[in-house]
Order: sequence, then structure tokens, then C-alpha cells
Amino acid sequence: MNKFLYYPPKTEQELNAIVDIFNADKEKIKYAIELDSLPLEIIKHISHIPITELVSSRTDESQSTLSNFCFFLKQHRERRRFTFTALAKSVGVSSQYIYWLEKGKRGIPEPSILKRIAVAVGAPYEEMMRKAGY
Repeated sequence: MNKFLYYPPKTEQELNAIVDIFNADKEKIKYAIELDSLPLEIIKHISHIPITELVSSRTDESQSTLSNFCFFLKQHRERRRFTFTALAKSVGVSSQYIYWLEKGKRGIPEPSILKRIAVAVGAPYEEMMRKAGY
């Protein structure tokens, strides 16, 4: 288990912990993270917070779900011959966000984003939701 909360957050629980710490609007924090525009002093503060008090560790099951989702996303993106940038434009997120998703550096997206990804890559939405653990 990691001893500290890392940036960018990898799970919804970690994101919620950041929102709670700064008493901030969740959507604004998510948007700032997507744009990689959180102020450096906040990022430094986040990376020194003991995680044991904030979030529980990922279970093997959630790690497996994340791995399956990442593989599924990469497979469908490559099948459509999308670059990270092309898929990001189609979905309406940053290319860095798509890269992080595929590399498992982000948690599972919420269903509305999964729907846009599924449409863009031509994957069945229901299957994408299953791979994402919903």
C-alpha cells in the first residue's frame, strides 16, 4: 500500500480526499486535474499527506478491474487507429487524460465519460461498463 496520497489521484476515493482537504468543488478539482493546472503548492501539499487516514488501499479486485479496463481501452483505441490526441478530441477531454486512463494512472471514469469513449472507439457501451466494473 502507498503511504501517501499521490497526484494525480488514481481512485475516486483519492479524488474525494483532495476535495475534502481543500473544501473545494469536486467538478472544479477534476477539471483542474484534467488540465494539469492545480497550483504547485497544492500538489506538493497533497503528495505529503499520509494516505492511511484518508483512503483505503485498492483491493486486488479493483486493481484487476482497472487493468482489464486499461487493456480494453487501448485495444479499441488502436483498432480505430486513434492517437491519444484524436480520441481525446472526440471524447472532449485532454490527451493526457486518455494517456493516464490507458496507463492505469487514473481511476475508472464516470459513466458519462465511458459513454463518450465507447461511442468514439466503437465499443459496446455495456461491455465497456462491465470492463470498468460498473
